[in-house]
Amino acid sequence: MEFLRSSSSLLILSLCSFLLSFLVFRSQAQATLDPNEAVALRSLSEKWGISSSASWNISGEPCSGTAIDTSKIEDNNPAIKCSCTSTTCHITHMRVYAMSLNGSFPEEIGNLTSLTNLNLAQNYLTGPLPAFIGNLASMQYLTLGINMLSGTVPMELGSFRDIRILYGFSFQFLVIVFVIDFNGHGNSSCSIAPIST
Repeated sequence: MEFLRSSSSLLILSLCSFLLSFLVFRSQAQATLDPNEAVALRSLSEKWGISSSASWNISGEPCSGTAIDTSKIEDNNPAIKCSCTSTTCHITHMRVYAMSLNGSFPEEIGNLTSLTNLNLAQNYLTGPLPAFIGNLASMQYLTLGINMLSGTVPMELGSFRDIRILYGFSFQFLVIVFVIDFNGHGNSSCSIAPIST
């Protein structure tokens, strides 16, 4: 009789575990990228000539595959990472590194307000860093080094609540490298150097 009780308890526990796993998988499967962010991502893809891939899915649900798995953003290029609730996903990481992007800093990025990590380094972006960069208030890591940005550093960078690293702004004849740590570790620094002509 004891054997039957423990077997039925084990069966019930296994069934509950399976049901819970199914519900978690189903809720993740139903989550989709915020429509405004989906439009922005598709527009960026078209503007930059980036075709769909496992880490930059624009032909299906963008927040699927490597965008929601445990791989690191640095493992793929171009790539996005998403954070999802039961119904909605938001792009939190974007990496388009050394892909010969050109033109001005794209306004579509201003619609990705959940970004915490943006790496557009080693491209050919030109013009000023726009004020809408301040819309990205959750930004922690912003890397724009080795581009040809010009103009002044916008005051709106001050709206970043949890910035940890701003790296490599090249403004015509000046390179500014910020490493900022607002978490009290005392590791903040700023370097300013002229570009030799």
